[in-house]
Amino acid sequence: MRARRSGLIMHISSSGAHNTIAGGAAYSSTKAAISMLSLGQRFELAPLNIEVVTIEPGYFRTSLLAQLGEEKARIVDYDASVNRELLKNANGNQSGDPEKGSEVLVKEVVGKWAKSGCKAGSLGTARIPLGSDAGFWIKQGLMETLKSVDEWHEVVSKTDI
Repeated sequence: MRARRSGLIMHISSSGAHNTIAGGAAYSSTKAAISMLSLGQRFELAPLNIEVVTIEPGYFRTSLLAQLGEEKARIVDYDASVNRELLKNANGNQSGDPEKGSEVLVKEVVGKWAKSGCKAGSLGTARIPLGSDAGFWIKQGLMETLKSVDEWHEVVSKTDI
């Protein structure tokens, strides 16, 4: 891509990069890391005309939630906070269709980039929520972050030299 001075990198993250649940910290933290890696690469690679975007899907019917029932070592201490049954029941009932999601990525995202003449910045955003529920989860996490910023602003802003 560097040699051609053109390319498109799509990192697959998750709407969970902005929000998490009990038992989901490892998943959400790795997805947040992917989103930040992608954002940094977006800035680094733009001068080389390489577009970088993070896809942040909501719940899609994949085998991810089914794996929750395959716990090797259950720690009973977490039963009060981790609602395993809720997640197991959600398996197979996710609203997103992986085939339709893939079609959107190819037709819409790659299509828009290609129509632009394969230019960096042509997608107009660093992140694309994918799925009807993705925006909800992302907004919920962002609202919690904004609430923290507002609540603590007066206290934490007293740190300047």
